[in-house]
Amino acid sequence: MKQMTVVLLTGPKKIEIAEVKRPTIKDNEILCKTLYTSISPGTYLQRYLGIQPNLKSYPFIPGYLNVSKVVEVGKSLRNRRIKEGDIINVHSFVKENSYYTNYNGTDSEYVVVSESSLPYIVKIKQNPRHLALTVMGHVGFGTAIETECNPSKTTLVIGQGILGLGCTRAFALAGAKKIVAVDLFSKRLKVARKLGATHTELGGEHTFEIIKKKYPEGFDIVVEATGNSKMLKNIFAFSKSGDVFLVSLYPKEAPIILGDFRHHRLIGLLRSNVVIPMVYHLLDAGLFMIDEIISDIIPPEELEWAYQALLNEPAEHLGILVDWTGSVKNRQRIW
Repeated sequence: MKQMTVVLLTGPKKIEIAEVKRPTIKDNEILCKTLYTSISPGTYLQRYLGIQPNLKSYPFIPGYLNVSKVVEVGKSLRNRRIKEGDIINVHSFVKENSYYTNYNGTDSEYVVVSESSLPYIVKIKQNPRHLALTVMGHVGFGTAIETECNPSKTTLVIGQGILGLGCTRAFALAGAKKIVAVDLFSKRLKVARKLGATHTELGGEHTFEIIKKKYPEGFDIVVEATGNSKMLKNIFAFSKSGDVFLVSLYPKEAPIILGDFRHHRLIGLLRSNVVIPMVYHLLDAGLFMIDEIISDIIPPEELEWAYQALLNEPAEHLGILVDWTGSVKNRQRIW
């Protein structure tokens, strides 16, 4: 019986590495061997801590950011565009594992992709590890489209985690005339500069007062990407239109009084419906600069360390790439 390695969340802050039976595929399915995964600091950490709304029962395989190599194609799919040897984005398109069905988790050595997912699958030839962090490009590109960012716009991005940096980079690609990036950590602001921020501001106790004083004219586009719901109390004051675009997740309900929305709109963009192939073309061309946000590369066995690092040392860790190829035996610090 062929085995494979999977990562399991067995309870809040409890990760186990397990060996289970390798799946077999049906005629309309594809078997893929995982090359790279990464950690989404929003959804993943909420699941790890056990605070995600409507969290299903343990144990389950977490993850949805996955890049894999096709190793077997079902008989009825062999004339389709996917073939053995292709490198594809698997992400959240996998079939539920028969042992742990609570989530379609992709933190697994092998995953099965169903025929219904093929329209969403994209192949890539260059830089396959970049696909594991494309959430940065998806959210950033979607935000730039939905905010109609262009060279006449001024933008403010509060929070320079993976999603905030994606917005900063997308606004730079759109040619925004001013991009002010705000974060609590200087290392992230350094990355924001590399990705195209025209101005950076170190956040802290008096962030709102400083920004209001330095940029009294306000901004055409304001993005909240901190994941800290307390930011919503004052952030509308920076927006010329009263609109604030939200790309972060909150661990609990945001404390906003209904009256606050009388003249303001909070617009969620986390699930922006963007043209996914366009994002991969931008990645392939090096325009989203994924390597700049990779702070660490680890083997799957180091995932417990990775979650703790993101929680306890956010100033030192950002994009953590998980290498399933076997070429990385110990964690490597990039920053």
